[in-house]
Amino acid sequence: MKRVSLTIILVLLTFSLAITGYSQNQGGIPDPNAPVSPGKAKAIRQLLELTGGLKAGKQMMDQLFPLMKRSSKQVPESVWAEIEKEYATDISLGKLVDMIVPIYNNHLSEEEINELIKFYESPIGKKMASVTPQIATEAMQVGMQWGSDILKRIQQRLKEKGYSVTTD
Repeated sequence: MKRVSLTIILVLLTFSLAITGYSQNQGGIPDPNAPVSPGKAKAIRQLLELTGGLKAGKQMMDQLFPLMKRSSKQVPESVWAEIEKEYATDISLGKLVDMIVPIYNNHLSEEEINELIKFYESPIGKKMASVTPQIATEAMQVGMQWGSDILKRIQQRLKEKGYSVTTD
C-alpha cells in the first residue's frame, strides 16, 4: 500500500485554496515598491486602524503561536520566546502595515479610501469594525471544520483506493 501524509494533503489544500482565492480576488501581488503618495499612505494607515485590520494581524499570530508550539514540542520555550519577541518587533515597527499599504494602493483610489474612512467613523462602521474580529474568528472555526471534513473525505477516498494515509 502507498503511504500519503495527511499533513502534506492539508498543506497542499490550504495553499491551493489560498492561492486560488488570492489570484481570483486580488489580481496578483502588488509591487511593494510602487510609489504611494504620502497622503494616500496616511489615509490607508488610518483606514487600517479604524477597521481593526492591524489588530487582526496580531490576533492571527497570537492564535498561530500556540498551534505551532503544540505541533513542535521539541522546540524549547526559550526559542519560542525569542521568536515571539522578534514577531512583536515586526508589529511595533509596522512591517505588516508597510506590506499592506501597496495592496490598498493597488485596488482603491484615495477618494475611495477616504469614503471608507467616513464609513468606519460612522456608527454602523464602528459597529462593523467592532464585530469583525469575532466574525473572523467564527468564520475561521467554520473554515477549519470544513477543511477537516474535506480532509476526512479525502483520507477515506484514498483508503478506498488502497493507499495508507498517515497523520504524521
